[in-house]
Amino acid sequence: MVKGHWPQKLIVLRERELWLDGLKIISSIMVILIHSSGNLYKVSFINNSRLWIKVLFLNGVSRFAVPCFLMITGALLLGKSYDFGKKLIPKIIHILIPLCIWSFVYIVARKLLWNGSENLLYEILKIPFKNQDGALWYGYQLIWIYLGMPFWQILYQQLNERMRWYFVLFSLGIPGILTMLGELSFLNVPEYIPFTSINPVICYVGMIFLGRLWYEKIMVSKEQKIFLLGIILTCIGLSIMLLSSFYVSTQTKQAVHTFFSEVRIPAVLYSSGIFLICGSVRNIVQQVPQIIKNIIISLSSVSLGVYFSHCLAVWIFPSMTIGGIWIWRDSGSIIQLLICVGIYYGMAVLWCLLLSRLPWLKRLVT
Repeated sequence: MVKGHWPQKLIVLRERELWLDGLKIISSIMVILIHSSGNLYKVSFINNSRLWIKVLFLNGVSRFAVPCFLMITGALLLGKSYDFGKKLIPKIIHILIPLCIWSFVYIVARKLLWNGSENLLYEILKIPFKNQDGALWYGYQLIWIYLGMPFWQILYQQLNERMRWYFVLFSLGIPGILTMLGELSFLNVPEYIPFTSINPVICYVGMIFLGRLWYEKIMVSKEQKIFLLGIILTCIGLSIMLLSSFYVSTQTKQAVHTFFSEVRIPAVLYSSGIFLICGSVRNIVQQVPQIIKNIIISLSSVSLGVYFSHCLAVWIFPSMTIGGIWIWRDSGSIIQLLICVGIYYGMAVLWCLLLSRLPWLKRLVT
């Protein structure tokens, strides 16, 4: 009925990077896996060490998602020209409106689901200063990135390739190494690199620079070379992430998330590898049938909406019954966990695709 009353415009495929669309879809699913497995990751460390190893692996494997979103932003935007007028303001509004509305939705949902004692007006007033759900911090960071985009674009264009890589080393590499050394040595010192920060921090600019640098490398290099480099970085980054998490968790007697951060060295290396692997198959993806292309573009177009809204499904449906079978996200069964992730993604995609066809409401999800 919605499709009949508000049909979508014809999808234009000209020069569209379908491999980036596919990566956005996969990353959206991985974000849901991250938020679905967090409680089991903490609880299983105490109750079931074998299960914890499995959940540690799942948690690590999914951590390329947010860094890849940041790198996609850099890959697509740093090659363009931005000013403070027609192009920039709509971009900021495009993020600001859904961020504010979804923040309000989560405040109300928290009140209704758990009968929270917080004052609604007080919580609403805190929206500019505090993210109302674990997934929404990314919206704040995008706004800061867009606000600075005219500067980042000029800076990127004025630097040669060597200086661009030095900027990545300055903003991500050196602070990341120092932060990791401090954490592995249990020195209890301040961190140079944050964890899911809503503040304007230079390491996130380094991530969008890195995304553009890898994108340009993909465009001019042989696919086999890019694929091999991607495999190497993936193995190194994921191994460091898992081994560091295991070591620090066993030493501190609690499950730690420290090394999962989207701008820490392990995640930067791992996500770079995944980004390159996806880029190496770009020509194959471009050759898929037209109907598959349309599906990829449709799902990709609501990736931001899925990112912002999926936690509602996670909150409301910690367990469910399907065909007479009870499924619980935190049951300790990896299969049940993955089934829940698939259902959460399906729910989020369905309501986002529905909203994307409704005038005005489509601003919340596209």
